[in-house]
Amino acid sequence: MGVIARVSIALLFIVGIATSARAQQMDFGGMYGMGGTPPGTYFNNPATHAPSCPGGYTAYQVLGTSNVDWPAFWCGRPHVSGVDPLFDFGGTYAYSSSTAQGAVPWKGYNAYVNPFTHTDTCPPGYSSSQVLGTPNVDNTLYFCYRPHQASGPSMTFGGMTGDGLPPYPNPATGTSYTCPQGYVRYSAYGTPGVDYAIFYCGIAVDASSVKAGDGSLGIGEPFVSNTIVNNWGLQDQINGILSLRPRVVRMWMLNWQEFSGISAGVVQPNPANLALYQQSVDQLVRAGVTVVGMDNSYPSWMTGSSTTADSASIPCPGSGAPYTTFLANWQATWKAQALAFPGIAQWEIGNELNGARTLLPIQTGAGSCGKTTFNYADRLRISLDLMYWGDRGVKAGNPGATVYMPAAAPVTADDIASNDPSLNGIARYLGDIYRAIAANGALSTNKRDYFDGANWHPYIAQDATMSTWVATNQAVHDVLAINGDGGIPVLLSEDGYTTPNTSASQQAMLDTINLTQTNLPWVRYLIWFRAFANSPDPEYAILLGFPFQQTLSSQVFCQFTGCSNLPYRQY
Repeated sequence: MGVIARVSIALLFIVGIATSARAQQMDFGGMYGMGGTPPGTYFNNPATHAPSCPGGYTAYQVLGTSNVDWPAFWCGRPHVSGVDPLFDFGGTYAYSSSTAQGAVPWKGYNAYVNPFTHTDTCPPGYSSSQVLGTPNVDNTLYFCYRPHQASGPSMTFGGMTGDGLPPYPNPATGTSYTCPQGYVRYSAYGTPGVDYAIFYCGIAVDASSVKAGDGSLGIGEPFVSNTIVNNWGLQDQINGILSLRPRVVRMWMLNWQEFSGISAGVVQPNPANLALYQQSVDQLVRAGVTVVGMDNSYPSWMTGSSTTADSASIPCPGSGAPYTTFLANWQATWKAQALAFPGIAQWEIGNELNGARTLLPIQTGAGSCGKTTFNYADRLRISLDLMYWGDRGVKAGNPGATVYMPAAAPVTADDIASNDPSLNGIARYLGDIYRAIAANGALSTNKRDYFDGANWHPYIAQDATMSTWVATNQAVHDVLAINGDGGIPVLLSEDGYTTPNTSASQQAMLDTINLTQTNLPWVRYLIWFRAFANSPDPEYAILLGFPFQQTLSSQVFCQFTGCSNLPYRQY
């Protein structure tokens, strides 16, 4: 068979799948179900404000077995090209008394999470409507809907099917538990011994535009650098990370690898390395992962230092032109980053700048100042400068991006010890940041010119409890609230203590997730560090060795993300 013939057959096959999917597509017209208080009443369909379907739509029962379940119905009609549906379907979310059928732990409960937000919330622009949920009888189920729009995230709808005696078939296929070709079957509801299961069929459209919902669990790893520096297989690492089903990935976006220099304010790309980073970002975004980009690197072409690779050495703030040139290069590099990666809409400007040795003074030539380290006041000034000029760079490349302050390290308030579980040093540092901004008439006294969100690293040295985890992190957040920022997004971007070898670490990590979700509602993302590790040290990994192997910590992580089939899950 010739190449043209093979291509033609392949195209006909693809077109056939697409045509079949469209032929079995259904329009969604809402849902309603029995339950509530008093028992026997209905949760109404918002399309009719009654337990009924809108004109032209048919009611299909999807649940209801005598002495087991209250009945539930959905409204649908065959899709006709060119005829708009009444509603866009945005998926569902529900609660369960068990994780046996695909629900995951969430905020002290178990939830069938929404496929767009990966939480118990609807996508932006959608409303929720309750279908089931009688107190002390069954669990709650909600569906997400909006009046039809031509753009934005939505679920191409392929019907619903439910378990029971007998099962309820999907009218789009004529059989139970099945979806039209090309559609994904999502678990929507069900608890063994309490509620029968409900499934819906859909194709998520524009899911990558929806950021992970607040409280989502993520993982951090410099995996592209692992490839460039250590020659690790990039695709193997991407597959390993996706096997964990993180909602968020904190990705090291190292400018000294992505770019080769700067000339007349124009950052010069490193095409080969940029392609590796782009491959990674594209695959993560296509898999529905929200990427948070972080960079804390200072190459010699940016700083003017004599080192040839990435360095911690920068010009002294009082050195005049060397320091201002460095800041201009820093701004230009962040603009280049934001332009190169439009799929990343959340950026961290640096990392642990309050640490005593994160940044060091250049020792010789222009930019030096006779110091071997920066004192606390120096680091405070440098932090403000890097935030201000970094924020300007990111916003020049992506005006809609969210910029987070550099994550504060858990150093002690006296600036001596490097790991302080009390987080008093972080609270002090953030308070000083706010005071310094208020007094910084030379740049700006507007907090939003420096950052949109806060960020810190709450590493723990013992099991997480209300006193060692909740109270300490809440005390840091109180600093934000006192300064009028209680409502800004917060990253806990390195949770820490992911040592895989002990059951104690497993319990500690489990407790940090549960306590965060139930007691720290202001946390946007809780991010573990890290995904991989060289054996035996460092021991901060969820997956070890190569091929990657499970650890105790990965088992905890998977409880909350629903991942399975480790070490790999193909997307």
